[in-house]
Amino acid sequence: MNISKKLGQFKQWTGEKLGGAQKTETSEEFKNLEHATEQRKAEYEKLDLQLNSFVKSISRGEGKDKDRSPMEAFGSAMSTVGNTLEASAYTKALILVGDAHTDVATSQRTFVNIVKDGYLEEMNRQMADVKDYQRLKTKLENRRLDYDAKMNKVQKAKAANPALEEDVRVAQSKYEETLQDITARMISLNANEEDQLTELCRLVDAEVEFFQAGLERLMQVQKEFANIPRVRSGNNRAEYKRSISAASSLYDTHRDSTSHTPAFTPPLGSNASVGRLTRSNSGFNSGGGPPPLPNRDPTPSRSNSKQTRALYQFDAEGPGEMSIRKGDLINVIEEVDEGWWIGEMADGSGQRGMFPANYCEVVEAPAAPLPPYRPPSTYNAGVDASPRLAAGNVNASGGGRGYPAPVPSRASYIPSAPVPSRPQYEDPRSSSAGGAAGGTCYCGCAEFVENAFKPGQCRSCFHNKH
Repeated sequence: MNISKKLGQFKQWTGEKLGGAQKTETSEEFKNLEHATEQRKAEYEKLDLQLNSFVKSISRGEGKDKDRSPMEAFGSAMSTVGNTLEASAYTKALILVGDAHTDVATSQRTFVNIVKDGYLEEMNRQMADVKDYQRLKTKLENRRLDYDAKMNKVQKAKAANPALEEDVRVAQSKYEETLQDITARMISLNANEEDQLTELCRLVDAEVEFFQAGLERLMQVQKEFANIPRVRSGNNRAEYKRSISAASSLYDTHRDSTSHTPAFTPPLGSNASVGRLTRSNSGFNSGGGPPPLPNRDPTPSRSNSKQTRALYQFDAEGPGEMSIRKGDLINVIEEVDEGWWIGEMADGSGQRGMFPANYCEVVEAPAAPLPPYRPPSTYNAGVDASPRLAAGNVNASGGGRGYPAPVPSRASYIPSAPVPSRPQYEDPRSSSAGGAAGGTCYCGCAEFVENAFKPGQCRSCFHNKH
């Protein structure tokens, strides 16, 4: 194309944009056909892009495995791991699944070849027609501009010019020729769906066959899985966690017992004991809101007997949990772990469940009444009292009833059962008596000193020897 022709087309295009030049218009039928073709062209381009991406994703891998499909590479990796590691139920399953995926990849390769030779090839032909249509559209626009430019030039001429008229006839002929070509191409694009439908049916048949083969192969693996023993991984993890928790508890106990021995432990009901337990179990600071909830993955632990008071409100969020309100008294049934306890409401409602330990403080449980003291029938009130009695352990002024004074509370002991046996006690007079003490009382103490006036009875507690 020469420079003068190109310049004439540019002038014509500029005149049309500015509204001063006349433009050759196509028929309404041509415009409708062009609109339908443009819409089909845009949709075909989207379909072609996704079809090629689909075929590429199932037929080629990445990196070193670009010559193998992703499924084939995946199956090969599983088989390799199963054959390399020590034989177990898991490695056996890896080999079965890996071999199955390799077989399915073979069927997949057959399916991909059918798609490439059929539907993908037909789509490539359609895209070639789309490109040809786009080329003819550009050519038609250029020839229309050339034809309109020469026509406007003839109309502006003051006298007849045979050369200009000949140029107009040639430009008109070329424009009409291109118009016919693009019309035929648009008709072909919009009417050529039969071949595409045929190839699409072949694609579906091949895909169904591929999925059926893959399903049968995987169902075969599923049947073979029935012969492989299965262990619930959740139980294994829980058992492992319990073993770690037990080992940690043993270490903490050993560390606490070897680091220091306290000279005195305050009673549970004392303020010091409550403060210490509150700080160690609740884990909250005095100035803020409720502390963060502990991890909801409890492991069974020891059971305990204590009572707590709720410091914050807690709403149950899962099965087995119990909602509590500030001020509620809760009897602890079991300490699941350091963060969660199981308890029952102390109001008699019978409501029980799991609650966060750090939302509560430990309080002193109400003491159970002690069993009445019953002295033996051979009790001699006139016998000289032992140092224990002289110290005021027996109330002799209370109407002669002979009840012992209340046993002092011991550290970490909540009276909910009969008082345990007394601690070992050595009477200072036993050594001076030249070994007169022999045997133990029926109550279990080792302070027996035989009464010289009542053989078989103890000078200290007046119990019979056994």
